[in-house]
Amino acid sequence: MALPSSVAWIPVALLGSFSTYVISMNVAAVYLGLFRREHHSLGPLLGGGAGAIAMLLCPLPGVRSWAWVPLVVDPGCLYASLAFAYSLLTESRRR
Repeated sequence: MALPSSVAWIPVALLGSFSTYVISMNVAAVYLGLFRREHHSLGPLLGGGAGAIAMLLCPLPGVRSWAWVPLVVDPGCLYASLAFAYSLLTESRRR
């Protein structure tokens, strides 16, 4: 049974709004850290992950193929990915 289109948009709107908020806060944290030398924590994988899930759930055709974009745009995801890659490289050199 297919959901009515209005019901299908509810999780997309909620996740998209949450994603937009978290990504904007991560961008603000990076800005404050770089230009004002204030320390703020990033929310790793929260904004980008929620945005990717929202795009995967979106009922519009063609949106699913762009689900990778929030993961790239979110500085928290980029930082977490770079930190993970760095830890893998340094761990492999220790052995």
